[in-house]
Formats: sequence, C-alpha cells, structure tokens
Amino acid sequence: MTTAGTDVAAASQGMMAAVTTYNEIRNNAPLWPGVMDRSLLGNRQAQASLYLADAAKRGKWRHVVRELDRGDHVVDVKAWRPGGKTWLTVLHQAGWHGAPPDVASWLIERGALRAQPDAAGRTAYDIAVEHNRPAELLDVLKPPAAVLDRDRITALNAQLATVIDDLIQQLFRDVDLRKMFRYPPVEALHELPGKQLWFPVPYLWGGFRVGLVDNSDVELFGGYRELDPLGEVHIATVGYLITPDGPTQVYEGYE
Repeated sequence: MTTAGTDVAAASQGMMAAVTTYNEIRNNAPLWPGVMDRSLLGNRQAQASLYLADAAKRGKWRHVVRELDRGDHVVDVKAWRPGGKTWLTVLHQAGWHGAPPDVASWLIERGALRAQPDAAGRTAYDIAVEHNRPAELLDVLKPPAAVLDRDRITALNAQLATVIDDLIQQLFRDVDLRKMFRYPPVEALHELPGKQLWFPVPYLWGGFRVGLVDNSDVELFGGYRELDPLGEVHIATVGYLITPDGPTQVYEGYE
C-alpha cells in the first residue's frame, strides 16, 4: 500500500465502529449553529436568537447572560443574528462595545470561540483592536495560536463545503446553499478541546461531525436516518478525510 493509502486507512480507523444512535454520531462534539435561513428555524428559536442578537448589539450584557443561562439550549453562544450577513456573534459584540473582561470570559466558558470569524474574517479580538479596547479585554479575547496557515485553511474550507454540498444538495434543490447554511469554519476547530464541531442539518434527520486531524487535515463524519420502502428506519453513515487537494471517502455504513 502506498504511503498516501496508509494515511487514509489510518485516518479511517476511528470511523470503523458501527454507530446507530444520535449520541454516537455526534460523539459529544459541540454544536455548530450553521443555519442562516430564518425559515429553517423554529419560531421559538428564531425569536430567542433575535432577542440575543439585539441585546448583544446594544451591549446589554445582563440580558445576554440571562438569555444564555436559561438552560433550555434554545440559543447557542456561537450563533449570530438569524438571516444576518455580518455573522457577528455575542463575543464579537463584546469586542465591539468593550464589554467587561469578566463578561467576555463568561461567554468563552459558555462555548464562545475566540477564533470564530465574522463575515469579514475578523475575530472578536480583531474588532476589539479596531476599537482600541482596554488591554485587559484584549487579553481575554486573543485567540489561541493558529495551527494552520491561511492558504491551507482556505483550501480546506473550500473542500469541506464541496463535500457537504454534494451530500445535502438533493434535500434543497434549486437553492443556493451558501444563503441557507454556514459550514463549520476550519480556522476555529483547533480552539475546541476535541477539535470538532457538530453541524445538524434540517430535514436530514442527522448532521455532520467536522474535526481537525493531526493539526493538518479535516475529518468529516456524516450520520443520518433513512426510511426504507417498508418504513423501517436505518442509520446511514459516511466518512471523509479532506486535504487541500480534495476529499477521500474512507468509510460508509448502513445499519
């Protein structure tokens, strides 16, 4: 077997065990709230997300903390305004407004990602620098050192998008997927303890777990339920190793 083939086989080992439940597919990966089309969100979730975005935009940190601390998981701290084009999260707004450092720390403890870019590619730290915020806040917002260079990140994001597009396009025919979804950003994966995010897809009965492999490439594991002609529910799974040169399918299962 070639070295490349050996590498692909090794990367597939973590996917080989059969998985049949949502928890096994997700593997405790934190949620990525990648739905951008408001019509795909439930009314309660859409309203709660709008309220959170409005509170953060106005610097109402008490309201922000209260909404995120409700315990019902209706909104996610990594989310941005539903339908919004700037992709400013609560943490980005903290940098913009110069929130107290303890508020920014609390948001990060709740799962906010310092390396998460907005639509212009700016982190919360970048925005805070632009607005000359205090050093104490900058220290809290500064992202951990990147493990990938910009060119590799760009290539991996493009290849990842191509794979997910191919897997879900049939669910959203004649629709621009870029207007409906934002896929997990490769540049933020290294900040997470498990270096992975879970992206649930409406109508799919499942989603995709996206992770960083060896601080170099991306692993995608998709799992979703399917109905056979007899009405029986099955779990279909698929795995890819994604490099800047393209994806390689390394796993497929059906239970």
